[in-house]
Amino acid sequence: MARFTCTTYPQLEIGGIVRFVDGVCETSDEVALAQLRSFAADPAYGISEQDPPDGAGEGSGGGPDGMQRPARSASKADWKAYAVRQGMDAGAAEKASRDELVARYAQGGDS
Repeated sequence: MARFTCTTYPQLEIGGIVRFVDGVCETSDEVALAQLRSFAADPAYGISEQDPPDGAGEGSGGGPDGMQRPARSASKADWKAYAVRQGMDAGAAEKASRDELVARYAQGGDS
């Protein structure tokens, strides 16, 4: 499964195949992957493919649902998407700074 983030258009839909939710899209569909990689080549869309989970090191730790935790150096959009998937209110995640989200979720804590 490949994971992409979109910082420019967090609710972007591409050709009825690809849909970002809160800036995150995960798929293993080959057609969707081709479209995502094509759009990621244009910096105007703000799409980036995340490293595939390798089971080791920073960024590979999962939350309770197994979602890959972003690296400490990841963007606020990545940390916001992760926080929301871990149960944080989207409005609260938007108001929090990137560093606050990292402090709260980097070690898997939820307080």
